[in-house]
Amino acid sequence: MGRKKSKKSGRKKQRLSNGLSNGLSNGQPKDLRNGRHKSSNVEMQSSQLDTTAEASTPTAAPPTFAVMDGALTLGGLAAAAKVFCAHDGEMSPMLIARNVPLVAWLKDATLNARQFHVILWGTFKGDPRDPATLAAIYIARRTPGPAHQQALGNTMMDLARQAINFPDAFYVGPCEGLTLGNGEVSEPDMAIFQRIDGLRCIAHPCLVMELDHENRSFPVLEKWTKEYISVQIHTAVGVKIFGDQDGEVGRFGAVALMYVLGEDGAATLRFAASIGTAPLTPESMRGMSDEVRAAMQHFEDGVAHEAALHHVRWAHPTLAPPRIELTVDDLWYQDEDNLLGAAPPNLTSLFIDLYTVAMSAYSAMT
Repeated sequence: MGRKKSKKSGRKKQRLSNGLSNGLSNGQPKDLRNGRHKSSNVEMQSSQLDTTAEASTPTAAPPTFAVMDGALTLGGLAAAAKVFCAHDGEMSPMLIARNVPLVAWLKDATLNARQFHVILWGTFKGDPRDPATLAAIYIARRTPGPAHQQALGNTMMDLARQAINFPDAFYVGPCEGLTLGNGEVSEPDMAIFQRIDGLRCIAHPCLVMELDHENRSFPVLEKWTKEYISVQIHTAVGVKIFGDQDGEVGRFGAVALMYVLGEDGAATLRFAASIGTAPLTPESMRGMSDEVRAAMQHFEDGVAHEAALHHVRWAHPTLAPPRIELTVDDLWYQDEDNLLGAAPPNLTSLFIDLYTVAMSAYSAMT
C-alpha cells in the first residue's frame, strides 16, 4: 500500500485489460460485467474471445489459458484459475469453457475449483437433468486461503453444535454445483440442508451463505445474495469484509445481509448490519442500495470493545451481540408432504455468530 505504480506498469495493465476483458466489454450484457446475468442464453454469454489469455508478473513468465470448448479439464481449470487470481479478480466473471455437458460437469468430483482457490458459476439453457444440456462456465470469485476457510469453518462448527440435538433434522456443510431454476449453476460457500428421514437430504438447501473479502464489490455481493432467493431457497446470507478503514490498522469494516422469501414471493431484506470494528467509509459504502443503508444496524462500538479485549466469543455485559437468528420458518423445515409441522418440537432457532465470522476472517487476513 502506498507504492507508486510506474507508467510502464500502468500501460501493461491497460493492455491486459483490453485483451482479457474483451468479452466483458464487447458483446456481453452490462449486467454480466457487474455481476450475475439473468439470461440463460449460453451463446450470447459465450461471445468472449476464444484466444489465449495472459497475465504479466515481473518475476515469472505470464500464466496463460485458452477458453475450452466441449469439455472442462482439470489442467485447463488450473491454468484459468492462475490467470484469474493473478489479476485479483478484476475479470469477474471470466469465461473459461463453453458447450460443456452440464450433467457430466456437475458429476465430476475431480473438477473442484476450490482446490485452486476459485469459485465457478455456470449458465445453461434447457433441462438441467438432460445429459445433452450444455453450459457455459465462468470463474466468479476467489476464495483466498485461511481468511475464507477459517471464518466459514468456525461458522459451520457453530451451527453443527447448535443442531447437535437434532442430528436427523439438518446437515450443515459446503455446497457445490447448486442448480438454480433460472438457468444458472452457483456454488455458495456454505449451506444448511434439511433431512427428511434421517438419511436423505432435500436437494436444495434451506439456507445458503457466502463470505467475500476480495474481488467482488459490495453492490455485486448484495445483488448476488438477493438472487439466491427462490421457491427452493428461502434464506440467503452474505458477509463482506472490507479491510482497514481510512488506512487505520485494526479498524476494519464488515457488513452482513440476510434476505428471505417474502409473502409476495420476492426476496425481502430481513437484516443488515455493520459488524466491523469501525464504521464504513464513504468509499466502502459506494453503490450500497438505499434499502440496505436504511436498514443498517451498527455494532461497531461493541465489536471494537470485544476485539480490544481479545475475546474469542462475545462477552459484553450490556450490548447485544451481532448475530442472525434463523427461525424454523427461515430454515423451511419440511416433511415429505411439504409441511412445516415436522420440525423438532423443542427447536426454536439457530443463529449465525457474526462476531466470530468477522473476527475470524479479519484475523486470518492480518
